[in-house]
Amino acid sequence: MPVWPVRDPQSETPSRLPQLVAPPAWLPGRTQVDVVGESFRQDSIQRAVRDREPNGLLIGVLVPAPPFAEYPEAVAVYVQTHHVGYLAKDIARQVHPMLLRFALANSGRLPACPAQVEDSDLGLWVTLSIDPAPLGLSPELFGSSTTIAAVLDGLLHRLDQPQPYLSGLHPAARAALEVAERSCEEVDADYDRSPKAWPRLERNVRGILDELIKASDPWISRAWLALARTTRYQKGRRDDTLRAYVESVYCDRSGAEAARELLAYVAIAPTVPMFVSLYRRLPPALRVAVLPTLLGVSRGYDRYGNMDPGEGELLRSALATLATDEGDNGTLAALAADAGLRAEKGGDLRTAVARYREAVAAGSTDPGVADRYSIWLVKEGDFAEAAAVLRQALAVPDQSGTRRERMAKRLNRCARSAGDVGSQRVT
Repeated sequence: MPVWPVRDPQSETPSRLPQLVAPPAWLPGRTQVDVVGESFRQDSIQRAVRDREPNGLLIGVLVPAPPFAEYPEAVAVYVQTHHVGYLAKDIARQVHPMLLRFALANSGRLPACPAQVEDSDLGLWVTLSIDPAPLGLSPELFGSSTTIAAVLDGLLHRLDQPQPYLSGLHPAARAALEVAERSCEEVDADYDRSPKAWPRLERNVRGILDELIKASDPWISRAWLALARTTRYQKGRRDDTLRAYVESVYCDRSGAEAARELLAYVAIAPTVPMFVSLYRRLPPALRVAVLPTLLGVSRGYDRYGNMDPGEGELLRSALATLATDEGDNGTLAALAADAGLRAEKGGDLRTAVARYREAVAAGSTDPGVADRYSIWLVKEGDFAEAAAVLRQALAVPDQSGTRRERMAKRLNRCARSAGDVGSQRVT
């Protein structure tokens, strides 16, 4: 076996992963490794994202430069075989010899691990999640040695505390925050924005937040959310962003917008325990509001699509178990309704009907469930149950439009067919 783990190494780093002596060794872990030089390789990162694995995974490989390269201590990073950057110089100096030692002891194999791609004000940037122990390296070498899940776990204790009592009013700070929120939208939509745009807006929002905190104004929650939006696209601000989102939810347990954005943000590196731990701490009303976001992540329909389908199924099952244990009928109803709609879309009407029945029994007022389930009940001649299902859904006053009108007409027909002559006509 050649000493070098790359066949025919070149003096310059190729744009595609060179031919390796042996398949890479899979070393996933909790240590976060920042990649540098991505700003020069945005096209390569975009191609890597398009070439992600069928399960949504992105695979990074560390490749040491050969001794005759221009920078012989460099360590190149490839994602989905595309060259996306390097390890920082100081880190690479220590990692490079350990990669060669690892390859020599493992039949020429180089380490591979999960990669994540995030969007920032400076463009797309890449991080790796690796276990450095098999390489003989310490997590401290890479600076941040904690994953998103670990950081979030350290912050969630905040949601175990009662929501603070906030009764103050700071009109000037509120007006300034509304302006800052509009600025966030404008900066986010401006693809030619200056790299200084987000830091400048962050400083403004922090000043407003300080004023609202002094006044004990409930708009503190909105200010924390605005702060999260100013830092989430700045490289290296992951932990600050997570804290801001958590603080926003802590200050307002009805703040569905902040909770949804938090779930969407951590979905870059999704894990079942992380999502369940967060969901457990949310009040029932907020759970139902954010559950569609979480279900989308579980099926890979989110921005990143990084959750494995098998893990997504485990997540849905874990949420159902949690809801059963806590008597959370709202979550049970929403999960059953979602499963029913999915089953019917897939042509499995028998399963769909069973899930619709579960959803209604748990108190679902989902108009889609009531509409579809009642149609099936009418076909089966069960007018009384169809009427009960429709009444339960139509009891929610904010449902409107042609579907409500159609369901109301069906309810009146079902009531007549069931002989419920004493029931009030629904309009």
